[in-house]
Amino acid sequence: MTAKLPGGVRVIKPARSTGDYASPGYLPPCSGGRGNRYTVDIRAVDASGKVLSELKNVDIGKY
Repeated sequence: MTAKLPGGVRVIKPARSTGDYASPGYLPPCSGGRGNRYTVDIRAVDASGKVLSELKNVDIGKY
């Protein structure tokens, strides 16, 4: 639940959580119960914000 990430890494959109779990930045996935698949979209952007490369729906795990 932090916006403090390593150098060169930035949050494009804040976590979509609410209430006690509201976060201005990265929030790791929680289980939400069994049978869930977790994916991420990864974008490489230049200093002006132009997307250089993109991977969508990269699996990061299942629970």
